[in-house]
Amino acid sequence: MSILREREATIGRAIDLDKPVILPKPFKDVLSKSGENSLLLVMDSNKNCVRMFPVSASRRILKFSLQLRELAPTFLQELRAILAKNRVKTLYSSGICLRGGDCYYEGYIDEQEYISLEDFKVDLKNISGLFKVSIEFVM
Repeated sequence: MSILREREATIGRAIDLDKPVILPKPFKDVLSKSGENSLLLVMDSNKNCVRMFPVSASRRILKFSLQLRELAPTFLQELRAILAKNRVKTLYSSGICLRGGDCYYEGYIDEQEYISLEDFKVDLKNISGLFKVSIEFVM
């Protein structure tokens, strides 16, 4: 029997944040069938939401943060080309521009999805209009 009922695309449950967060059984059941045994949690403060991504605990997740002058179409084209060149699949990404002109773009990727961390970082640093790149492992 399927965990999801017929004609049901999602599962939703409310969790009390004043108690230890325990993933409900239907969620664990679906994730265990996919072979993923960990979750990447991303808090997007711009949208006031938390996103969860099933990942394998044996993989490392990388967060890249970029600071630039503007989120121009050329920036996004250059970034897409770098992601494609390095065979990177983004788990999640978000960008925002603040008053005063500074813009920020962040993405989460699976370490095993790219060829070389150093090459990836060098490629990111070569994006026009970019003035800060940081990379950290979050898992």
